[in-house]
Amino acid sequence: MFKRAGSSDTNGLLAKAAERFLRRQVELEDASPFGATPAARAEHAARLSEAQVALREGRPARMIPVETGA
Repeated sequence: MFKRAGSSDTNGLLAKAAERFLRRQVELEDASPFGATPAARAEHAARLSEAQVALREGRPARMIPVETGA
């Protein structure tokens, strides 16, 4: 028997997927070698995105070392 869209099973799966996605976003932010400022988070996200696109296209991902200022 088929369940209609929007059933509790579907909602539960969507909730679990959303939770996994959000948990992964937090893990990515925590892994940032940049500071914990909005600009640093944006820079980290941009670099990750650029690396993902390169890998998807079969190109090497250029990961420029982060200058920590220390």
